[in-house]
Amino acid sequence: MIYPDASSIAAGVCIVELESKIVHTMWKSAEMLESSTWRELKAIELALMSYHYVFAEKSLKWLTDNQNCVRIVQAGSMKEKLQNIAISIFSICLQKGISINIQWIPRGENLKADYINEIIDYEDWGVLEFFYTFINDLWGPYTVDRFATSCKAKLERFKLFYSELVV
Repeated sequence: MIYPDASSIAAGVCIVELESKIVHTMWKSAEMLESSTWRELKAIELALMSYHYVFAEKSLKWLTDNQNCVRIVQAGSMKEKLQNIAISIFSICLQKGISINIQWIPRGENLKADYINEIIDYEDWGVLEFFYTFINDLWGPYTVDRFATSCKAKLERFKLFYSELVV
């Protein structure tokens, strides 16, 4: 059972049967401006990307407090941004043999994920693209990205690694 939730500042996902593993990410400025449905769908996609190797060949029960997400994961969306995330979710599931049974639950039953998405990560280290380019031009090229994540990879080899998780 998986409980995703997203606020205007972060996304949180609680995976109950996996020793209470969580997914947490802080939104970038542009992502904060997206709709709540976009952020909720993105939280589902991020959880699949993070634990695709654990979820492979399994049937998952996703419990979300966003009714739009249920409909979009099941049938898609007429809005391009939402449809692109839905396609990514579908592709990851297809690639890894994951079956998603997504259901709506009242907000009051999604407290763990709601708590996780309210956490502010003050230690989410990284450098801005313009600064990275500046120091790479001075002393690079670099071969290691100590801050690489699926959202912040600067070097091509790390971008490729993370892009392999998404179709």
